[in-house]
Amino acid sequence: MSCLIDTNVWIRYFAKDDLRQFEECDRFFDQVEMGSVAPYVSNVTLMEILYTLKSYYGFSKEKIAHYLKTIMGTRNLVILEKTNSRLAFEKTIKVGVKYTDCLIAGQLKRNMVLVSFDRDFDRLVPGIRKEPGDLVK
Repeated sequence: MSCLIDTNVWIRYFAKDDLRQFEECDRFFDQVEMGSVAPYVSNVTLMEILYTLKSYYGFSKEKIAHYLKTIMGTRNLVILEKTNSRLAFEKTIKVGVKYTDCLIAGQLKRNMVLVSFDRDFDRLVPGIRKEPGDLVK
C-alpha cells in the first residue's frame, strides 16, 4: 500500500505530545519498516516539519537534524517534489483549506492513501485520508 505521510504524523511521532496518536504512529512506522507500506513524503511536509519542530516545539538544530535524518532513512521512502501551485491556490480559495495542505493533496498519486490526523483533507480528497491507527494490523 502506498501512503503519503502528512506532517502531523511525523510530528506526533517525534514530539510524543499525544500518547494515543504517538502509539498509532509508532505501530504504523513499524509497518513501514517491515516493508508492508510504501512511504511517500512531500517536500512541503519536510518544510513544515522543520518549521514546526523549531518554532512551536523549540527543538534544537541538532535534534531537528536527527529527526530529518530519521525521515530520510525511512525504508523505501520516496520524496515527492513536484507541486501544482496554481491548482493549490485555487483550492485554497474555493475550499478554504490551508495552502500547504492543498499542495500536499495535489501530490497524491492514484491508489495512494493520505496518512494524516488532519480532517481538513477530507474536504479536499474525500475518502482518501486514513489515520495511522486505521492502517495497522
